[in-house]
Amino acid sequence: MSARRPARARDAVTDAEPVYWLVIRLLDLFVRAAFRLSIVGGDAVSRTGPALLAANHLSRMDPVVLIVALHRLRRRVRFLAVEEVFHHPVAGRLVRAGHHVPVGRGSGLRALRAAGERLDDGDLVLVYPEGTIGSADTAGHPKLGVGLLAARHGVPTVPVGVWGVQPAPAARRLRPRRPAAVVIGRPLPPPPDDRSTGRAGYERHAAAVAAAIGRLVPAARRRVAVMVDGPARG
Repeated sequence: MSARRPARARDAVTDAEPVYWLVIRLLDLFVRAAFRLSIVGGDAVSRTGPALLAANHLSRMDPVVLIVALHRLRRRVRFLAVEEVFHHPVAGRLVRAGHHVPVGRGSGLRALRAAGERLDDGDLVLVYPEGTIGSADTAGHPKLGVGLLAARHGVPTVPVGVWGVQPAPAARRLRPRRPAAVVIGRPLPPPPDDRSTGRAGYERHAAAVAAAIGRLVPAARRRVAVMVDGPARG
């Protein structure tokens, strides 16, 4: 992995990427039509500077909802996506225009380098610690990549709990504007980039991130329940 470069401050709102922002606006319209999205804890996301976002992974809709949520918080997000998406005739052009990061079979180290470059450019980078769609209530079994990126690039990791975007039962599938919640936790500082601890240090950070996500998912579930049923009385 290349040596860390000083991160450049970047204003995601004024920095012009015309195709990216056209896509984001279209996605925002889609999310507004499909969900009643509640965002909790947005003040935990710095308005400038790089960070990792680490979330539980419920469905293929997660990145769309999270990108829109961060757009509403005036930040741009890059995310890691399976390489096949980049070869799609339509979606491929969009994800390439957004400078997202392809992850192919056996290309994990290359993807980590590319994600690190996005961090060095001052961007937010969305990762799923377990690397795939996993358990609904947790971040599953985290891989060490989130710890390695945080340590090598000296960036905080912002845990995120998401609920309501998973595939709905058939009876609710056509219901317009399903409630969904994104709950953002306080950033975890980067672990020391200490080669003496190596893999063990990265794994400890990844486990701490997964535990933080595990505490946020129930809060997101409760938020969705309130949106459906109203506040509990008693």
